[in-house]
Amino acid sequence: MKRILSVWPLLLLLPFLSSSACSDSQETPDPGYPNEYIFYGEPFDRIPTIDNMRIYEAAPRVFAKSNSLQAIRARLDAIQDLHVNVLWIMPVFSMSSQQTGGRAPFGSPYCIRDFYALDPEFGEIEDLRALVEEAHKRGIAVILDLVTNHTGWDHCWITEHPAWYARRNGEMYSPDSGSTTYSNSVQLDWENRELYQEFIRIMKYWIAVANIDGYRCDSADWIPVDFWEEAIQALRNFQPGRQVIMLAEGTSVERLGAGFDLNYAWRFCDTLEALFAGTASVEELLAADSYEWQSIATTGRSKMRFSTNHDRTASASPVERYGSVDGSIAAFTIAALMGGVPMIYSSQEIGYARRISIFKNDAVVMDWNSGTETAERFARIMEIASEETIRKGETLPLNLPDVVGFERRYGTDEVLVLVNPSSEPAAPEIPEDWAEARCQDLLKQEEFSGSLTQIEGYGVRVLRRL
Repeated sequence: MKRILSVWPLLLLLPFLSSSACSDSQETPDPGYPNEYIFYGEPFDRIPTIDNMRIYEAAPRVFAKSNSLQAIRARLDAIQDLHVNVLWIMPVFSMSSQQTGGRAPFGSPYCIRDFYALDPEFGEIEDLRALVEEAHKRGIAVILDLVTNHTGWDHCWITEHPAWYARRNGEMYSPDSGSTTYSNSVQLDWENRELYQEFIRIMKYWIAVANIDGYRCDSADWIPVDFWEEAIQALRNFQPGRQVIMLAEGTSVERLGAGFDLNYAWRFCDTLEALFAGTASVEELLAADSYEWQSIATTGRSKMRFSTNHDRTASASPVERYGSVDGSIAAFTIAALMGGVPMIYSSQEIGYARRISIFKNDAVVMDWNSGTETAERFARIMEIASEETIRKGETLPLNLPDVVGFERRYGTDEVLVLVNPSSEPAAPEIPEDWAEARCQDLLKQEEFSGSLTQIEGYGVRVLRRL
């Protein structure tokens, strides 16, 4: 049932009356009446603080080949069991479905045809609303993935607003990143100020009609800083009592300062992968960790820490990248407990061993009944990550060349984390005060009785001093 919370001026209804929505898309949800602005649902009042966020990235296609919003909703209890409180859903907007101009869309969720419509593959507006409502009941905020840098070649803006697109030699063109050209998309022109208002309308629209809690913003570093300043301020002043979560895909400190809550820890993830591959040292990982925190020290914001995501699993699963299921858990332990906001990618928690493409024809639906023991191990790590000492404590790296070791201290509480990034056993020289200490094994939830000086391949120790 719709709950009418606020009546706003007709001016605020403009996002929903905009001619920018593609007229031949599926029916756009009605946000209200001609002279009223209606919000669906009440603002979620349990948005986690930055230091208490734990994120789950949901790729809809790993849940089901169709009606995946319903399938994600059916998995909410299992997602909640992972001790996450933010659900990030990859793009569910209407995708390009035609080959236009010789460019095949490949069923990419990042190739958008209409920002004001859900793609029928994923479900309808009522499915999204139900998912958000059920997530909120479980204390989980929901953010959508928004693509702002480009559209598909069959987006209606191509003909209705051609001035919104960038040009080279007079022609529209595809965005590129290094040696990669995204030929299924066309680059928007962010020197056109009309785009600012249009994307603010889009962002307000989904908050209003589906009661979502914010956005993960794709390619955020490619978009002007002043747009993010204007957009984020507009969203945070949109409705009394509403808070929004803003996650930037990128590493730009300037854009983080524009109002985002957190951005990506790309350098840390790259070095983590190299460490487990044997091409980087523990010292280099600690240096990457230090660099990232120093780079954002004045912002009061955070980094999202992960060992895989939808980009990484497209070429290799975490089981492949880190050597085994145990290796993938070892790598995730480092990412989740060393500092920042930990993120689990859907399929990671069951130890799925093969790569997962984001494209429609290569989609793989998970057997969620497999890997339950692995899921329990991931859940325990995330539960530890939710503890105050891990969320707020000081991180003190240890000089252990063969093992990633660090302490987390908060008040009088002390936690020691040791992770062997190799498949071969390690014999670290543990500080004497820990080697002789009486400890609780936080993974097994019992008093520690193992060895600190002999750690098996991909072994993990997480200990609290008693």
